Amino acid sequence: MKRELPAYCYLRHGRYVYFERRGQKAKRITAELGTPEFWAQYAVLMKGGPPPATRRDFNALVRSYRLSSRFNELSDRTRADYDRVLVWMEQKLGPLPVAGLQRRHVIEARDVNAEKSSRFADYIVQVVSVVMEYAIDLGWRDDGTNPAKGVSKIGKKKAQRQPWPQDLIQAFRAAAGPRALLIF
Repeated sequence: MKRELPAYCYLRHGRYVYFERRGQKAKRITAELGTPEFWAQYAVLMKGGPPPATRRDFNALVRSYRLSSRFNELSDRTRADYDRVLVWMEQKLGPLPVAGLQRRHVIEARDVNAEKSSRFADYIVQVVSVVMEYAIDLGWRDDGTNPAKGVSKIGKKKAQRQPWPQDLIQAFRAAAGPRALLIF
């Protein structure tokens, strides 16, 4: 009798397909047998399953930082400002490993957010630097470097100061008292 199931697959109770290798825990394949979803799940299991979740991702780092004394000793206003960037870090960097963050990623995040607000973009650099120092202290960065350290800020674009035009000078002198005229 020819086997209709792929290698390492077995039926349980006549309808559920389980993937089972010697020495490993059996895993149920939830998709229906023969569908593209089934073969996708089977391929992942044949490669050894999804990569194990690391506990050193940005979600865990942000959670740990929020519970730390460094964060809790900040003033209420600073904590609120930091929290905006910490929420951004969870949304954008959440499952990524902390050790994988590089300087170019911080610069890219600053530049992308500069369109939204130059202050928020600069604050990303500041808060990421603080959180990366915390990660270094925890031993989560193998190289011991802070990728946000030394990244320049965008800053506010200030208009260059112009001297007073002659008509404003004459109007001021006409309205000013004798003491103001001594200075000007």
